[in-house]
Amino acid sequence: MCANCGCGKPEDAHGDDRNILWSDIVVAAKAAGTSPANAVRNIVEMAKDQNADPSRLERFDRPDFAAGWELGSPLPPLRVTAEALTESGIQRTHDEDTFVVDLEEPSIAAVAEGNASRLALTSIVRSFRSAQGETENDRLVAALRQANGIVHEEGTKKQLDGFTASLVAVHITPSGNTCVAYVGDAHAYRVHAGKVTHLTKSRSSDKRVGSAASLTVDLAVTISKPDDVILLCNENLAKRLGEAKLEEILKSDEDLDDLAQDLFDAAKKAGGEAKLTGVVLRAIRSHGVSVGKLRIAK
Repeated sequence: MCANCGCGKPEDAHGDDRNILWSDIVVAAKAAGTSPANAVRNIVEMAKDQNADPSRLERFDRPDFAAGWELGSPLPPLRVTAEALTESGIQRTHDEDTFVVDLEEPSIAAVAEGNASRLALTSIVRSFRSAQGETENDRLVAALRQANGIVHEEGTKKQLDGFTASLVAVHITPSGNTCVAYVGDAHAYRVHAGKVTHLTKSRSSDKRVGSAASLTVDLAVTISKPDDVILLCNENLAKRLGEAKLEEILKSDEDLDDLAQDLFDAAKKAGGEAKLTGVVLRAIRSHGVSVGKLRIAK
């Protein structure tokens, strides 16, 4: 019998709490005459007593998991909340940088910089809905390439000089699979368990959306966990803050709107005249829908 939860499975097949399924929790709770929520708490306490790796307890030691199990429901899917801000530089009279947050499944969020930003963003959202691909990663890359074709065709047809954009986009699935596609000098960062990772640090090309008929798209793939934060931002925000200050703010345990505002306040305090644009997303476990709250920084 499994020493971790008493589910009745052979020890060699089920001796690791990371393999515990919802069905195992139900069986263990029934055998012990307790609720699924109490069974979860017992697993967490036992693992802590054994000095288990904290990351192994992540999916158990959360109120929303316990609440879901108490109601007899399966594990809630991963959803996304978002906060987006933009602030115009003092010298510009037209909008060259912008963002999009569309959290209706399949969700997508993106930040673009350049005078083709709006067309690039509307195109990638529309293309992502219809793009074909074996995986979500393939679909996002295909959507970005389709957006590139639309922007390049528009710039060529109207003979628009420099009609291009840097762009970074992210798609997070309900299971946590996270794909970041990017071209140009837009940035993406991930915060997990207090560690900040620069997802877009490696770049294979300096091309931008619309600069050529074909486009090399860089891809960063990771797994989002509950409470992970993803920041998408333009080059101006990243450069003005610098890596050290950016990490300091991203590591703070704040509400998403406060976190986003702190990033922009610090960037404005650092000085500079170029526009700031960013989107901050947080992964949560919820049976509800993803929520995007959009604000314009004054």
